[in-house]
Amino acid sequence: MLIISIMSHSALKKKDDDLEDVPLEQPSPIIGVEEDVDFDTAPIKRLCPYCNQKVITFVEEEMHPLFFMMALFSLIIFGLLSFILLPLAFLLTKSAIHRCSRCLQRIGMRQCYGLPKSVEDDVWQFRFGKCAVVMARLYAIILLSIIAIACLAYAWKGPALMSSQPLNYDKPLPTHLINATWDEFLDDCGGKVIVENYIHARAVFNRKYENQLVIWTGLYAGVKEVKGQTLWGTDHALNLFVKMSPTESYLYPDLMLSVSSQMLNNDRDLLLLNKGDEIRFKARILGMGDEVRMHHLHLVELAGTGEHKELGVELILRDSY
Repeated sequence: MLIISIMSHSALKKKDDDLEDVPLEQPSPIIGVEEDVDFDTAPIKRLCPYCNQKVITFVEEEMHPLFFMMALFSLIIFGLLSFILLPLAFLLTKSAIHRCSRCLQRIGMRQCYGLPKSVEDDVWQFRFGKCAVVMARLYAIILLSIIAIACLAYAWKGPALMSSQPLNYDKPLPTHLINATWDEFLDDCGGKVIVENYIHARAVFNRKYENQLVIWTGLYAGVKEVKGQTLWGTDHALNLFVKMSPTESYLYPDLMLSVSSQMLNNDRDLLLLNKGDEIRFKARILGMGDEVRMHHLHLVELAGTGEHKELGVELILRDSY
């Protein structure tokens, strides 16, 4: 028994010696991979510090946490123009997050934009994705100042510049009743006058008619209720269309009267008028028409005259003012 035990011990020792002589197989390195490469917006080969494996990262894009604040200020300053600027700002401010394709841990990040690290640097670098703008500090300050002044000028003068009104627009006069007739209005601000000289017609309208009360007579041509009314009422609950004489169009009404929700609730008979009924109305002039839009007034009082006249054709009612 002792001999067998000694032989068994010798055999095990020899087997262990044989295993020690066999070199362990080392994992083959990935050729062409640098451990200290910078992260980019595209997947790269990287050593994961969590699972200690060399992997090709996968990239997911995240929105910058300050993007909502920037969007709010953009809406306040630039108005509708911000809907053009915000998509560009989103693309420039998003971040590329690199994650390990094995353990899904976050191992790096690359911001798609970058600002100078210090204002004291002689050279400033602005990074936009894979592009960069490098310039001297003095020229960068001058360029940023010009952009800031342009933005402030747009925010201050933008609404006036985008308006279709001429630059010499006068403030409307206080409201009072004037004796101008429909014929006089056509001579001053009718469609033919607008086509010939819009600026002159607009100046006359601003000086003589805008925000003033008139009493005219015309033929009822139809109504359209305005959708999206609020609980507190509105000045445009109903649009009432009027065909005047002489008329400016064969297919369209000449005027559109806006009816407030309060007036509509107090006088539901407005909806009972028949097309062609002659009406006498008192209204405040709000807007001058053109080749596309009708003249726009706000109804104050309305009464039927008892007369009726056929319109002849089915007029096209359009809510344009």
